[in-house]
Amino acid sequence: MNQKRRKMAVSGMHCPSCEIVVSRELSKIQSVVLHKVSHRDGFIDLTCSEPDLPKIHDVIRKSGYSVGSEPNPVHRKNSMNDFIQIILLLIIILSFGRIVMSFGILGFFPDMGETVGPFSALLLGLAASVSTCLALLGGVVISFGTAFGNMRSHLLFHLGRFGAFFVFGGVLGVIGSLFGFMNNVNFILTIFVSIVMLYMGLHILGIVPSITKFGFHLPKSLSRKFHSAGTPLLIGLLTFFLPCGFTQSAQLAAMVSGGFIGGALIMGAFALGTFPVLLGIGLGSTYTKGLKSGLGGKFIGILIVIFAIYSFNNVLKIEGVSLIPSFGESVPQVEISENGYQEVHMTVDYGFEPDEFTIKKDVPVKWIINGENISGCVSSIIVPDLDLSFKLKEGEQIIEFTPTEAGNIYFSCSMGMVSGSFNVIE
Repeated sequence: MNQKRRKMAVSGMHCPSCEIVVSRELSKIQSVVLHKVSHRDGFIDLTCSEPDLPKIHDVIRKSGYSVGSEPNPVHRKNSMNDFIQIILLLIIILSFGRIVMSFGILGFFPDMGETVGPFSALLLGLAASVSTCLALLGGVVISFGTAFGNMRSHLLFHLGRFGAFFVFGGVLGVIGSLFGFMNNVNFILTIFVSIVMLYMGLHILGIVPSITKFGFHLPKSLSRKFHSAGTPLLIGLLTFFLPCGFTQSAQLAAMVSGGFIGGALIMGAFALGTFPVLLGIGLGSTYTKGLKSGLGGKFIGILIVIFAIYSFNNVLKIEGVSLIPSFGESVPQVEISENGYQEVHMTVDYGFEPDEFTIKKDVPVKWIINGENISGCVSSIIVPDLDLSFKLKEGEQIIEFTPTEAGNIYFSCSMGMVSGSFNVIE
């Protein structure tokens, strides 16, 4: 039989785990010699005969990919239709968010008081499961599925994964709380989390390439051998330590969450977000492959970009800069009491209410804080301009200071997610 070396375009591959799938299935055809599979450049390099081509095409299609006329790189440029969809979704999401905020509905969802809370961590996990996180876990899950191949083993794997993420997330929260007043550390971590989230969101939208392009993925040799590393429960536990950009951003968010519960909820929610897609892949399902490029993927990508910008903006506000304009009403000036103090009353209820005050220069201020629901990020307050940092407590506490310069004095929770300001006038 006349053998010929061919380079064949394959579309749909987006990570090293896809290369493992294609390589494994093509190796079952005895007369085919496989030289290279590249998800980045969208092709396979092999030697085969003409009669082998229908078998090869069939194997590729059954694996969830398609054969094209030319290489289809992993980073496909968006079409005009894609950009129109992104813009329309952005308008819808922002409009809906504006309506929700105007009715005060967010007050019923306390976890949203922290930008990187369980809800956004859940979305981040879902996004991770169809992008770079899959590059790390995909090969492990596929090899694991081949080795064990039953629902019980898959459930044990995810139980170990969720348990590890919940417990170790809590530990990260405790570690982070020990550095709660190291403001520069918190600001740097928050900025880093925001940048990573922004990149991931833009990648999901098809605007920037996958982080795997820069080499951040589990070696395929390790992915192939991982099924012999131990029980399903242990394998799931060890996935906490895989170096995935999505996972690391969630881990950083857990570290600055303020305590065990906050960190545990963030990492637990992240693990739950990855569960549906990873389980589907493990059971041999291919219905999830199109999620990233569809409207659902764009929706998730836009939300993550919004969370990232909002988080980054809150850090900048502490330094007197804001990327997002304020549309609030003018803030009335605080009146001076009979004892000569300007009394400022603020309630902490998963946030600061109110969060803006107008005070006079050179007049002592009594900042009366009523702590109702203090947890996670809002368990402490920092005021960089006054060199103040203090823990919040349930009930009333009073902070005194005297503003000596006109301008804005910004304050926030320890990680900059919830903030407010004093407008000092002459």
